[in-house]
Amino acid sequence: MVLHYADFRKMVEGLPRYPHTEVLQRSPLFHRGFHGTFNSSFIEYHELSRLGGYFNHTKKDFLFSTIQSCIRFQDFPQLKTDASWMYLGAFEMGDVHGCLHFKKRPDYESMQRLQISRLFDLFKKLKIDLGRVHPTYQGGGSVREISRGKYNFDFQVPEDLLSKRLFLEMGVPEENLMPDQTRDTFLSLHIHRPMPWGYRNEILISCGEKKRPRMLDCATLEYTLWEPLYSGRPTSHNVSGLKNMKDGFSVALIGLERLCMVANGLERVQDVDYIKPVYDYFEGITGRRDWLAVESLRALHRIYADVENYKIGGQLGRSRMDKVKKLIGNVMDSDITLRELEELLYINNTIQPWHDLLDGITPLMKRVEEYSNTPMFKRKQEKKERYKRYLARMRK
Repeated sequence: MVLHYADFRKMVEGLPRYPHTEVLQRSPLFHRGFHGTFNSSFIEYHELSRLGGYFNHTKKDFLFSTIQSCIRFQDFPQLKTDASWMYLGAFEMGDVHGCLHFKKRPDYESMQRLQISRLFDLFKKLKIDLGRVHPTYQGGGSVREISRGKYNFDFQVPEDLLSKRLFLEMGVPEENLMPDQTRDTFLSLHIHRPMPWGYRNEILISCGEKKRPRMLDCATLEYTLWEPLYSGRPTSHNVSGLKNMKDGFSVALIGLERLCMVANGLERVQDVDYIKPVYDYFEGITGRRDWLAVESLRALHRIYADVENYKIGGQLGRSRMDKVKKLIGNVMDSDITLRELEELLYINNTIQPWHDLLDGITPLMKRVEEYSNTPMFKRKQEKKERYKRYLARMRK
């Protein structure tokens, strides 16, 4: 039975949340949590807007739920590789039981059991065999070793035995557990301001055949225990140690499109039903499927819709505009016409009514037309035409 993305999205929205969890509108794709780039995670906008930072909030709990839009610019090069089957230019993340920031350090034994059980309840609902589920967990070690020298102090991070034990309780085969001693399973970020440190688990699901499994990262669990100490200004270079947090944080997140792909037994995430029509139309025009061009287009559409809907105006800034130009270049290198491009945007708008994308079409088309009139683009087109003429002569 096919699970349509729209139905799956509603299913995720309807999951039971922790008591007093507030449902919030997603953040815009650009905000102060990600300077010079686009929103690529879940908590930053809301925690900065409501709390002004990421920890030491001991006055009240902040418990929220949303489905968050993300664009990870570093993923676009992957669309030209054999790993393109798992990447999207714009995608959605959602919590399964609330993004929970407590004013007092919670009982993590019961809190993580609750988060993990809610995640595995969803796997059961989607009929995902636990034999395909491969969770990672932090194996422990010194911060210096785990961070590969990024942080130069020797705090000993204990093995994340809590997560390991809870995965086994949920029915994950022990041989599927994947101990790790890198920052993939150890939260140690500093994105322009201090952030809490703790444990992270990636939940990988095998999508391929038994002899040739393809692992897809479909969910993430996080809980934080420590806050960084600094020798001097609070920068990533000055982290000198860790101390226990007074407050606490816990979340279980899923990648909606990836989990929908797994539930439907699809070969590629681009085959999820609300994305595939754009590729089908593009292939009808060009005779091929161009992962980089179409995902760049989908991301651009989301960006310019947010520019209009959130009244961003000229606030994108130089760094973000440089990224926008690269995405436009990816689209225009596919040799589709402006009229065909506009038709693709209208299709993309129609197939995902949960986003208001219509107002993004006109400003994006204006920007693409400006790009198509630049000397750089015209030189690229002339070079392509010369190459086509050369190939035609060679065939004769």
